Amino acid sequence: MIVYKYLHPDRIDVLNNNLVRFTQPAALNDPFELMPNLSEIRRFFANLTNSFTSKNASHADYGLQSTDEIIKDTFGRWNADNASSLLFLSLSKERNNLLMWSHYCDSHRGFTLGFDSFHPFFSESKPGIKSVLREVIYSRTRPVIPAPDGDAESFFQANTNILTKSHHWAYERELRLCASTAAADETKTGINSEPIYLFRFPVEALQEVILGHRMSNESKEEIIQVVGRSYPDAKIYATALSELEYDLEINPIP
Repeated sequence: MIVYKYLHPDRIDVLNNNLVRFTQPAALNDPFELMPNLSEIRRFFANLTNSFTSKNASHADYGLQSTDEIIKDTFGRWNADNASSLLFLSLSKERNNLLMWSHYCDSHRGFTLGFDSFHPFFSESKPGIKSVLREVIYSRTRPVIPAPDGDAESFFQANTNILTKSHHWAYERELRLCASTAAADETKTGINSEPIYLFRFPVEALQEVILGHRMSNESKEEIIQVVGRSYPDAKIYATALSELEYDLEINPIP
């Protein structure tokens, strides 16, 4: 199966350097990334706090933490922030989604890269470094972190929380590769001083390059040249608006 990365026209450097960004949760466009339902955790700590204060009423002035403070201290490090050690590469099963071409490719001025999902880069995990490519689950409810009578932290780290998104995003048909910041091949500093983590993808994994129908001729020519020079297995396509439907036709470029 070929999976697709939608890119802004300014990101031709991805092809020039064969480096692609893996993004911190806080830098993604969904504010609910790594933000599960903590209702069971809140209930557990509320019961624990109430039980302690009722048995130790004379010690109530010792500054016992509130339920919210306990939750913040215990799970705050998992919140999606730029210091997170977890990174995502988001890909899609779709190559002709009109909305994604508009949202991620500068209104069809950009391009998409099609990768072979069976290549070891995507299909083989390295424990503690990189996961395999997995499908995102779309749900109307946020995943619930269980009360910590079990191993709640492992659940938070390894279970559905990192792969579950709102059903509103289902049109993206996303697949997600997770990696550690320590595994990045290069790290740069972004506009707001946030780190940008870049990973080198195998040249042979790139199978398709699809150019947006509004892409400038200059950018088209640059991409055609770099693909011909550096990616012998990749085929180049261009999109065109269908005359019959609200759809994109994808035609090969000789």
